[in-house]
Amino acid sequence: ELQKVANNVLLSTLAVPIIKPSSRVLSADATENKYRTQQFTNLLFISSAPTRASLINSLTAGDILTRVRPELRPLFDLVEEQFHPLSICKKLAPVLSEQIATNADDAKYGKLLCNVILTRLLQQLSQVYTSVQLDFIIRLAKFPEPYAMTASQIERFIMNGAWRGEFQLRIDHQSRSVVFDTDPFNSSQSSSNGAQLQASASDLMRSQLSSLAICLSNAQRVACPDYVASKQVEKAATVSAALQIIAEEHRVMVARKLVIDRRKEIIEDALARKERTEARERALRQQREQELERARIAEDQQRRETERAQKERDAIQRIEAKKLADSIKEKAGIDVS
Repeated sequence: ELQKVANNVLLSTLAVPIIKPSSRVLSADATENKYRTQQFTNLLFISSAPTRASLINSLTAGDILTRVRPELRPLFDLVEEQFHPLSICKKLAPVLSEQIATNADDAKYGKLLCNVILTRLLQQLSQVYTSVQLDFIIRLAKFPEPYAMTASQIERFIMNGAWRGEFQLRIDHQSRSVVFDTDPFNSSQSSSNGAQLQASASDLMRSQLSSLAICLSNAQRVACPDYVASKQVEKAATVSAALQIIAEEHRVMVARKLVIDRRKEIIEDALARKERTEARERALRQQREQELERARIAEDQQRRETERAQKERDAIQRIEAKKLADSIKEKAGIDVS
């Protein structure tokens, strides 16, 4: 049972999409997704929504990988730790066809895992090549049945990923090639995680700009001490004002909480009084019904007693009448009905 649970944890974690859409892509239901994510986060009693990186860290930090089936371990190694842009699909094909597709519990993750593997393949190719032939990608992205993808499906997957901002590339249909974006100022290129052959151009540019910013800051402190001191004074004033605003907001929140708690108490008291009134009315109603029922029972009993006494008198009268008739018949010889 532990192995089955570990298998589900591994496959469900690896099936999570690798990278999120770029901030340049605006989603119409972003607010709704954020609200739904916050609800799930509250249900799980965690401070922030889990990410793929945090789930992967949980896998490697615990002993989950030691409990999974040995046949599934290469799946984690090839997708997350090793770098095989030209053979990743070929090496994972036996795992998909023999271990996942044949298992009813694991088969539901197959299609999602293929999408993640294809995403990882494109990421790894973007680190090695500036452009590749589309047919070359199609030959590399060969998945076993029942997860095989046609050339049109692979091209549609690439275009959808580029539209959502997951891939920084474009397709040149005239030359049937995929051209990867090498813009050094595009930070979304390094948004993926996993094995990397070399740093991307955006990583190098960001590192150089960070070093330049540190050097300029150090030079400014030496060359313009008065300016730096004035900025520190402004920063201290800003921090002090922010602290005052935070304290005021905290006071307002505390007062609002007290008002809400008082309103809750008033509502609860009103509900309690209403319940007590309803209970008292129910008790009085039940008491009246019981009294009416006792009166009805007593009336029925009295009526039955009256009927019984009347029947007894009628029976006595019949007996006396019969005796009188028999006496008249014996003495006078008259037959009286």
